Amino acid sequence: MNHHNPPQTLSLFWCAQATHGNYDGTQDAYFCGVSTDSRAITQGMLYVALRGEHFDGHDFATHALAAGASAVLVDHPIADIPSAQQIIVKDCYQALLDMAAARRSEWTIPIVGITGSAGKTSTKEMMARASASQKRAFATQGNYNNHIGMPLTLLNAPADTELLVLEMGMNHAGEIDVLSRTARPDVAIITTVDAAHLEFFDSVADIARAKAEIMHGLPKGATIMLPADNAHLPILHAHAATCEVHPVLFGLDANADYCLTHHHIDRTGTHATLRHAEVETSYHLGALGVHHAVNALAVLGACVALKLDLIQCAHALRHYHEPKGRGTLHSIAWNGGIITLIDETYNASPVAMRAAFARARAIANTGNHRLIAVLGDMLELGTQSPELHAGLAESLIEQGFDRVLCLGENMHHLHEALPNIMQGGHFMHHDEATQALMALLLPHDLVLCKGSRGMRIETIIQQVQKHIV
Repeated sequence: MNHHNPPQTLSLFWCAQATHGNYDGTQDAYFCGVSTDSRAITQGMLYVALRGEHFDGHDFATHALAAGASAVLVDHPIADIPSAQQIIVKDCYQALLDMAAARRSEWTIPIVGITGSAGKTSTKEMMARASASQKRAFATQGNYNNHIGMPLTLLNAPADTELLVLEMGMNHAGEIDVLSRTARPDVAIITTVDAAHLEFFDSVADIARAKAEIMHGLPKGATIMLPADNAHLPILHAHAATCEVHPVLFGLDANADYCLTHHHIDRTGTHATLRHAEVETSYHLGALGVHHAVNALAVLGACVALKLDLIQCAHALRHYHEPKGRGTLHSIAWNGGIITLIDETYNASPVAMRAAFARARAIANTGNHRLIAVLGDMLELGTQSPELHAGLAESLIEQGFDRVLCLGENMHHLHEALPNIMQGGHFMHHDEATQALMALLLPHDLVLCKGSRGMRIETIIQQVQKHIV
């Protein structure tokens, strides 16, 4: 798993060569680690001054040096900084990519790239867990999965890393193309394709094509793990053929190369069995949900493609637990019983919502639980937002939720689509939703809390804990 040894020490002269920059210093000046945030600079790092819509990193270059940076990478000379501590380039963002690409060319270790409309982060963490049984693995940390974070991960990975796991996120077409060509992964995974970030796309088919860009950096013949059960698999398959990479399917489909043949959920996690090449292998995840078991298939397929031992990797998955806000269970004493809050507050899309509903039902089936949901808006869904919110009602009914509380402007559409008996109210403020939830609660209730990151649904969990404890 992630370890915190320092990254490779590199010379400023190396940086100037990689970025085609101008540098007046000596060849014996070095840096260790790269940051685009002057507040995160530690002794000996290189500071890259990026320009944004509302800021200019050049304004903080002197602060970065004062914090211990060995040098700054800038797009024009800064008068207050010695020339020996400046590398001057045409474009700082392109220079960041160029450094990451140069560093990638020096790595001889395997790299795994992961993208998808949902499940990227949990799959990344599972990949790191599974491979750590045989390799010193390092994975994208936090939300460093975008056009800035991924190259920083390449540059800041510990020097003794033996396997690198890179999460690749996007909002627009073309973003993953750049990330994949920079990282040049040896194996890649697409977890799923669904309506996420539709604000920036005309259709889910366009999202599929954007996710498929992860294949652009793969070497010919490399393995791409694809979701067998996804409606947009034909688009992904066609892209694999164009890129001359090898598609390997995972999922519930009986014809998948890695097929989930059995699973059951209890309070300890998810117990599952996969079939691959006519051989069955069992594994246990310390996380609850069939979607985790399915994404684990992709992880184990990637491990096999990297020639890691399948049995060892499967056994290592028992150490995987959900990252914060992605399914953590909070049990609280309440009126002589226990209520359980399921914290799914990190983010939300239609596919992630439906997976969370199924997961909550599976947990509820382990005991005599009433099932309640507190749901916040799914953001960035564009013009299809009303119908995608309303469309959640069918899944909530199917999973047998007793009451649903809706928070946010878009969740009004779901509230209206629910049968009256399931409506727990529509709210625009967290305090109102919390009060309504508190009035509903009975001992042994199971409460799913989920919404997009910007909705801060975790606030409701915190307020409930504060009122009860």
